Amino acid sequence: MNYNNYTDIELITLLREGKPSANYVFNLIYLKYSAKFYGFCLYSTGSKEEADELMQDTWMKFYNSIIAGKTTDKILPLLFSIARNIAINNYNHSNKKRSIDLVYFDNDKIEEFADPFGFQSEIEKNELFKMIQIAVNSLDDIYREVMLYYWFGEMKFKDIAIICNENEWTIRKRYERAMKQMDKILKPYLV
Repeated sequence: MNYNNYTDIELITLLREGKPSANYVFNLIYLKYSAKFYGFCLYSTGSKEEADELMQDTWMKFYNSIIAGKTTDKILPLLFSIARNIAINNYNHSNKKRSIDLVYFDNDKIEEFADPFGFQSEIEKNELFKMIQIAVNSLDDIYREVMLYYWFGEMKFKDIAIICNENEWTIRKRYERAMKQMDKILKPYLV
């Protein structure tokens, strides 16, 4: 059976049933969300080793919560929420500056942002990519977190608000402020 076209709700229902297909469904969910989710883990922890551990802990908690009856419309926001709570509890003991590794960012979106007409050379794209990465990393944590969810998770503001335990208006304002700060940083290089 091909589960690729199933919604997140349908996949969770199949996962919960515990049939032999449940392993396949879990692997499908993992493959669908792991790349985007790993970028968040890197940001949250600041190191590859801790990101790997956070990734594993989150997937275990995700699976256990689904089996225990947790329901959700969307899997990725649930993963982010679980990981955020684990990271707050386990990894925020240090005050190191976190940086987002844009390796996991959707390159098509960067290219579209960089040059909607496709005339830039590969070197110019790489330079722009590095500048965007520097701009994102220079943001305060609360703004960077919103950008991370919005870009990596392709999440809506209402979903981000739930994860951050804030209202949607606050999240929208943080996103707007983040974009203004990035514009300020990138403007001299893009003119």
